[in-house]
Amino acid sequence: MESSSFITFRSASGSWQMILFRILPIAQSDRLLRSIGTGMTSVNSDEIARVLAKASSAGIYRECYHDSAMSMMQIMLIGFARNYSYPFIRDVTRGKIVFVCLKGQLILAHQSVRESSITQQLLAPSQAIVINRNSWRATSAGNEGCVFLECIEGQYDPSIRVTR
Repeated sequence: MESSSFITFRSASGSWQMILFRILPIAQSDRLLRSIGTGMTSVNSDEIARVLAKASSAGIYRECYHDSAMSMMQIMLIGFARNYSYPFIRDVTRGKIVFVCLKGQLILAHQSVRESSITQQLLAPSQAIVINRNSWRATSAGNEGCVFLECIEGQYDPSIRVTR
């Protein structure tokens, strides 16, 4: 697994700006950045509060910043109500997923398809992790709920999604 140190956030006047680098080899990174195009580059504290408020009433709330399901990079701002859990899933394909906590605590449980043990990590605001897309993963929020950014390399394809 690659280190989360490959992702940097800068906070300037209440905004979080994302800079993704060295997640993939250079050729793939260039292609990936071109596929993002003019998508989201920053999220301010008002947007984070709005997403958390919507999640509080629905359990989960998701805003997609990619153009379509066919985009080569899925970029989502996701809010979870307090103690909300999303069950284990995996995608039977290659690629990386970046999780970045923006508010609250994000609890990520993940397991390689070749390993029997589950790794659980707690992410606080501005902390990030990169995992393989074909790993089993489950996400949940702490007591105050959470808002996080999820970036998935590759198109959305429900036919490759597996649940437990």
